[in-house]
Amino acid sequence: VVGFATADFSGNPIKPKLSLTLTDGTFDNLQSAFAPRFSVGGTQGPFDYGATFDATPATDLNDAKDAILPKSVWAQGTALDIMDSGWSLKGRAEFTQGHQHEGYPNGRGVYLTVEVKDDDYTAFGWCSGHVCLEEPVPRALKFGAKKVFDLPNTANQKVMVEPRYSFEENGPDLCLGYERDDTRAYLTVSRDDQNFKVVQKVKNTGNVISCKAGRTGFVSASLTNDSDLGQTKLTVTKDSVDVELKTEDGWLAGFHLDGMSLTSEPSVRFKKTFDIYPSI
Repeated sequence: VVGFATADFSGNPIKPKLSLTLTDGTFDNLQSAFAPRFSVGGTQGPFDYGATFDATPATDLNDAKDAILPKSVWAQGTALDIMDSGWSLKGRAEFTQGHQHEGYPNGRGVYLTVEVKDDDYTAFGWCSGHVCLEEPVPRALKFGAKKVFDLPNTANQKVMVEPRYSFEENGPDLCLGYERDDTRAYLTVSRDDQNFKVVQKVKNTGNVISCKAGRTGFVSASLTNDSDLGQTKLTVTKDSVDVELKTEDGWLAGFHLDGMSLTSEPSVRFKKTFDIYPSI
């Protein structure tokens, strides 16, 4: 892969980033296993922008034509402390040929998000939508809000209220949270399900333990460890086991097993991201 460098309008270099990914599953050869992607991005004042290209060698003319076009082109802008109100606004638009638009044949379209927050990080709001090229009608995806309150006459205790709505999944739900020192608890209620999750940080160990249960019983449990090597996470559900390692130098490796029988086939994944800082 050949890197290149250019500059934005303010003279700041656009930083290329190379990511090599081995996706889940089994493969016939290395070419089918590796999915290298090359990304570039830059900043101009309050705006950030970038693009991602697929560097996988093309096998036919149609693939070659698609490879010339970026898989993703995005731009986002942030406005801080709007009119001295103590609120900030961020908007992002992305044209993608990837996974953002599930439910459509090839997922090509524009994905839009808007987020607001206060300067104290106690109130948040967001919404998202998309326009798919195969069906050019704007569609709302999600919206929600979150408010965090300090409990009066207590030390280090907070509660959270987070109403949300998903247009393409299970409609409305409500998440209630409680936090005290190293313990967090969340109750999520929707029309179809209710679940309860507890997250506990173990002091002086770098370990975080979480457990989630629903109306049908156990849902999932995880153990996350932060060390000099990086972050290791073990996740167990009723039907699967997953282990993932993220290192400080950009490596990600994972192992996933569906089913708890001797005939289950494991899948592996790894990813390495290289940041290139050009001298121009």
